[in-house]
Formats: sequence, C-alpha cells, structure tokens
Amino acid sequence: MKSKLICTKKNVVKATIAFAVFFCLFSSFWFCPLNEFNSIDQCVYNTNAIYYFFLLQIHAPLRLILVCVIPVITMAAANIRLLKNIRQSRRRVAAEMEGTHTTYEQQQQQQIQQLETTISQPARSGIRIENILKLRRLNAIDRMLILMMITNVTMYVVTQVPYHIYAVSRGYYQGLDSYTNSLVRALLLIWSSLYFGLGFYLFCLASPLFRQKFAKTAHALKLYFWR
Repeated sequence: MKSKLICTKKNVVKATIAFAVFFCLFSSFWFCPLNEFNSIDQCVYNTNAIYYFFLLQIHAPLRLILVCVIPVITMAAANIRLLKNIRQSRRRVAAEMEGTHTTYEQQQQQQIQQLETTISQPARSGIRIENILKLRRLNAIDRMLILMMITNVTMYVVTQVPYHIYAVSRGYYQGLDSYTNSLVRALLLIWSSLYFGLGFYLFCLASPLFRQKFAKTAHALKLYFWR
C-alpha cells in the first residue's frame, strides 16, 4: 500500500528533476576556469592548490559516498525488505495449501468469520483455490523481482565502485605517472559504462515479464513508426 502511494509517476518526475539538478550542480566544478589543458591535451587542475585540494580531498570522497555508498546501501536495504516480503508470501501460500493459518492469517480470518457463514462450502472452496493460485503468481513475481534487484546491485557494485575508489585513492597516492593514471582512469571509465548496457540484457535473462513487456513495447513502436 505504501509503495502505491510513493511510487507514482508524479513522484518519479519530481525525483528525476531533483537528482538531475543536484548532480549537474555537483559536477559543475569541472567547468571552472582553473581547469586547464597541458601540452598533450590532458585536463589538469593542479594550478591552484586550494582548488586541487577541493577536487581530490573533498569532491572525490563526497562523490564516492553519493554515487556508490548511499545507492548500494539503499538497494541492499530494498533487497532485504523484498526478501522479507517474499518469505511472508511463502508462509501465506503454505498456510493456504495446508489448510492452516499463520498469526497474520488468523487475524484476517477473525475479521471475515461473519462473512464466511453466508458463503456456501463450494463457494468457499472456489475462493480458496483462487487465492492459492493468486498467491502463487505473486510469489513467482516476488522471486523474479528479487533476482532482478540482486542482479542490479551486483552489477552496480562490480562496475561503479572500482572507478570511484580509484578516484579517491588517487588523491592520497601520487605514485603513478600521468600516462599510467590516464590509462587506468580510461579503462575504469569504460568498465563503469558497461553497467548501463549490461543491465538491460541481465534483466531480459532474469525476468520473463521484462522480456514480454519489452517485446510488446517494441512491437507497438514498430507499428507506430511504420504505419
């Protein structure tokens, strides 16, 4: 019920605009005139000691927290919450199939005892079978969602964390020369960009509903542009 109130299109648009504005401002320091290009067209920002200290000692760790630590914690917490919901759903399904009731089911049963007296036995059996099938479908969807979220969290950690850790460690360790630093940074940037492409294919592998929705959307777009 809470998710229906929170996860609305209006809130998604608001959150998207807020995050876009915030991260645009957060990255606006790279447009500062103190950034210059050296003889081999590399961007350098060590001409000013204060600005150099800010980018390496403040901006980079803060970006690590905002882009890596907080998202990973949020996604992990959502996974834990979803796993808890799946376990509750499985217990309800097992209770329905065995003809027993958990504490939650007992509370629900007490609330509808008066209604059950007005329903015939065949009708109650039909309703019970329908509820079991519905809970099974919901249980399958929950398992699919948790698989998609685990895949998303794993891909995010594997692809995004290495670059930001390197960016932070670069501010404290200056042992690498500029050429090696540029090479490592470029490779890690390429690796981090894989997240935005591989996520689609992993979702297609993990979720039949995602594949069906994508195929349906692609077919609708095809009919729209080729009509």
